[in-house]
Amino acid sequence: MSAKVRATCPGCQTVLRIPAEWADRSVKCKKCGAVVPGQPKASPPVPAKPIVATPVAAPPSGPQPPLARAVPVPIDPLVYPPAYVPPPAAPAEFTNPALDFEPLPLPARYRGRSGVGMYVGFVFALLILGALAAGVYFAAPYVRDYRDKLLADAGPKEPPPTQAEPSIAAPVKAPVPFPRRMLVMHASKYLYCNGLSAGSGELTPDRVARRLAFDWRVPRENDANQLYVLSDTAPKDARPMLRPIVMETYKRFCETSRPQDRVVLYFGGHATTKDDKAYLVPTDGDLGDAETLIPLDDFWSRVKGCQAQQKVVVFDVCRLNEDGDTVRPGSEPMSPELEKALLAAPHGVQVVTTCAAGQNALEFRRPRADLTETEVTGSLFLAALKHVADKGTANGDRAPTPEDPLPVARWVEAARARMKEVAKATDMPAPTPKVAGSDVGDAVALNPDEPPASRFDFPAPPKGVAPTEVAGIATRITLPPLRANRSTTDKEKSLDELIPFAEAAMKGHMPDGISDSDIRDEPEKYPLRKAALDTLAALKTSWDRLGESGVRDRFVQETSDAVKKLIIAEQETPALIGLELKSRVQAMEPLLEQLDKEPSKYWQATFLYALAQAKARLAFIEEYNYALGNIRTDSLPQKDEKKGHVGLQLVSVEKMKSKKEIKEIADSSKELFARVVKEHQGTPWAVQAKRDGAVALGLEWRPFSGTER
Repeated sequence: MSAKVRATCPGCQTVLRIPAEWADRSVKCKKCGAVVPGQPKASPPVPAKPIVATPVAAPPSGPQPPLARAVPVPIDPLVYPPAYVPPPAAPAEFTNPALDFEPLPLPARYRGRSGVGMYVGFVFALLILGALAAGVYFAAPYVRDYRDKLLADAGPKEPPPTQAEPSIAAPVKAPVPFPRRMLVMHASKYLYCNGLSAGSGELTPDRVARRLAFDWRVPRENDANQLYVLSDTAPKDARPMLRPIVMETYKRFCETSRPQDRVVLYFGGHATTKDDKAYLVPTDGDLGDAETLIPLDDFWSRVKGCQAQQKVVVFDVCRLNEDGDTVRPGSEPMSPELEKALLAAPHGVQVVTTCAAGQNALEFRRPRADLTETEVTGSLFLAALKHVADKGTANGDRAPTPEDPLPVARWVEAARARMKEVAKATDMPAPTPKVAGSDVGDAVALNPDEPPASRFDFPAPPKGVAPTEVAGIATRITLPPLRANRSTTDKEKSLDELIPFAEAAMKGHMPDGISDSDIRDEPEKYPLRKAALDTLAALKTSWDRLGESGVRDRFVQETSDAVKKLIIAEQETPALIGLELKSRVQAMEPLLEQLDKEPSKYWQATFLYALAQAKARLAFIEEYNYALGNIRTDSLPQKDEKKGHVGLQLVSVEKMKSKKEIKEIADSSKELFARVVKEHQGTPWAVQAKRDGAVALGLEWRPFSGTER
């Protein structure tokens, strides 16, 4: 007789006796028809693996039938989850009335040849996974108890850290703006003085000003921007640095500053003394006419009246390019009288000069990266400040506060070493910046609630005749520069872009409607006009013969017979130009006596200007030919390899080297330029004549160091 196992019917609770070989199959109670699930056969033990229990949906509401269980078969709760009930199979047909149950066959697709199908294996795997999850669940409390016991045996437990209650962060206050302002005024495009370099790349005045404003905490927000840059080379807002514009700008800056402010005023340009008084030079300033200059007394009076508690003034004046090239006046060394006036600041004002008496403040017209590890161009002082900013050598260890004074003096001291380093790479004396006065004024407490200092607009240029009318005149009298290659970065602009011309001054100087072709068709009727047209055309075409490179301004070879032959061939061009200009001068000079008979002031000015230009360029081309002859005659200065000299450069100087007759022609040209200025004051001819009359016609070879440029 086969062994029996007992099972309880989940419906009527009748105890059923099931053969042991059927214990793994579902059967149906004959009394109530309920299905009794079978239990799987014993399997080899499977190692328990930790798994994550899957959440089980809540049971449906209402009474549920009790779970069926096989009494003789003990169920390990760590292996089989007691809450799991396999889904019931469909009941089979009744086959044996002697039994109290009916066997339920497996579906046909799951039955195998041995009677045990794939369905059983699938259900068995699910049971094992469920048992593992249940084991982890039921074993967790015992594991925790065991852990706590071990910790208790080891010693007293530290109380668990208490977690701070979450709190709402306090609103972050906006940083207090620093009460600082800066005004940078830089003049480059001088009409009657030596032009100054505005630098390039990151070393232009506007870019250096923005960098210093960042490091010095000068507010730059759109609604409270306290940085002002007045420059004739600013990329977005260039303005002519005329006398009324400069004077009105620093006046407005000083008047709008608050008592708690700390301010910096920088002036880069020319300065001079005349009749024991000092002046700043605007771009339209004439060194010989004090009425066109800015009195330093006026500047100091405005700064003195400024209410700011700290006032710093920087004079970057007496600048000279590293070549020592002085095409016009204005770049002379600082005189003792000028230094004394610049350093005589009012009480409570700190003043900085970028050079001392007997020195020039250096500048670089061409970018120079061969001097030190970083590029240098424009004002050496500004470039040195930018270098200090990049290195961070003057920032200090402590973060600045709004109550701190502007650290200008500390930055100047840091820049001094950089200026000396750069100057050493040139053949120029190193400028010595000076700091005088005090940066401590009447102390004023910080008031962050006070509105920012009022913004102001730059003054508008004076109104004049239409630029198109000036452009027509400028086109006629504008000639190629004497030295096209003198500077690769600072090109002189046309008159209509530099200065306005008043309608009163231009009265009678407008064209009268007679065309150039009419003049050439009737030369007997218009002899002065015809001569002026022919001379201006000859000046333009003759200078074109020099080519795009213009006159030679570098000589880096060693003299030899072969080199001298090349120089002889090179001298042919200036010789031919000189012959042509002599013929033009000879044709025009007799017509000077008829100048009063010319009814048009337009053509009177044009004739005088053309003759003055012909004489000036004749003297210059002869001087240039003489300089080339110095190479052939071995009359060149010696280079010093210890100083790093790599060649010779041709620079402009006031004193000419040519013969006496050439010097007399040059003097005559200056007299004619002066006559144009006097007789046609306030017109484009007068402005251009004053500019050209100030040009130095002398040339001189000097050694230079660095790389050939």
